[in-house]
Amino acid sequence: MITYKALDDEDQQIFLDIACFFIGSSKQSPSYMWDACGFLPRKGIEVLSIMSLIKIDKDSKLMMHNQLRDLGREIVHQENKTKPQKRSRLWICEDAVDVLDGNKGTSNIEALCLEKNDRTRSYTSEQFKKLTNLRFLQVKAANLAGDFQGLLPKLRWLQWKDCPSDFAAANFYLNKLVVLDLSWSEISEDWGGWGPLKVRYEESIPHVTNAVL
Repeated sequence: MITYKALDDEDQQIFLDIACFFIGSSKQSPSYMWDACGFLPRKGIEVLSIMSLIKIDKDSKLMMHNQLRDLGREIVHQENKTKPQKRSRLWICEDAVDVLDGNKGTSNIEALCLEKNDRTRSYTSEQFKKLTNLRFLQVKAANLAGDFQGLLPKLRWLQWKDCPSDFAAANFYLNKLVVLDLSWSEISEDWGGWGPLKVRYEESIPHVTNAVL
């Protein structure tokens, strides 16, 4: 904890992101998001490595000791012990689903995981209205529905595994998106999401993983 508190704010954010979401991930992919958020990832990763808070393995993947992972997650938990919607990161899918289903979203939430594998599930635009500072979103199999006009203004990373072919969201314009991951999705060139997403792609060419535009 002493070492963590000695970090500057940007390096703390990178440490917490890794502890909650990016252990075992390539260091390059989240760096696109961190750079877009002004977190200075090259410097941050170097500082965290020097201070032995993370390790970079031979495949350039981000690794962290389990005790440091637990420390990072406990720091986030301490942001509010009883109300997940008041925390900055929701990496436990059940917590994220509970917040959305109860329409309890807040501007505190910067990152959340909705990786419950349920193809019959849809999350509506209404459930995302208050997530004005969300920058990282993981979804698996479920659909997004409703009018997203003006929503998710700070989203930089969208990972949508097993993305359904029947795109149900309207006005899904993610103006600050830099990472799009549609891994394991069986979508065609006629998928309804390409139109709004291409607007952002053509403007600034985000990092796209396992997707063909």
